[in-house]
Amino acid sequence: GNGFFTASDLKHVLTALGHPGIAETISTRFLQMFRHPGESYIDYMALLDSVHLQQQRSFEDELWRHFQRVLQSNGRCGVDGVCSCLSLDDLGIVFGDPVIVGLLMREIPDGPGLEDAAVCHRLLEAVRAECAARGSQQLDFRCLCSLILKQLKAL
Repeated sequence: GNGFFTASDLKHVLTALGHPGIAETISTRFLQMFRHPGESYIDYMALLDSVHLQQQRSFEDELWRHFQRVLQSNGRCGVDGVCSCLSLDDLGIVFGDPVIVGLLMREIPDGPGLEDAAVCHRLLEAVRAECAARGSQQLDFRCLCSLILKQLKAL
């Protein structure tokens, strides 16, 4: 293909997959947005990029909530109650939390079955290596997320 598909193509595929309500909503939105005759074309690479970014953002938001929960419940946050960095001393607390481990395991692309402990060990080593490279004992949350996502995609 040429990297594009029509709104009609998308409606047909979604309906065939058993999502007629979504298909109709998308068709309605396209009719509202494109008031000229003819087909509305969708750049599917841009659509996939958008979906990927939304999934990444959702993962980061969920990880942030659990990161805060774990560190706050262990008294590891400052007076404002917000923990924006992960200290090397807190690696075991964060990567030992079953909810966080489940979230991380969910992000691993399909492949051979990996054990939680092996994945966490790899992530711990990556965080330690990144801190050593920076000459720091802690990593801010944004860098932590970026590093975790990179490591999980490589598994």
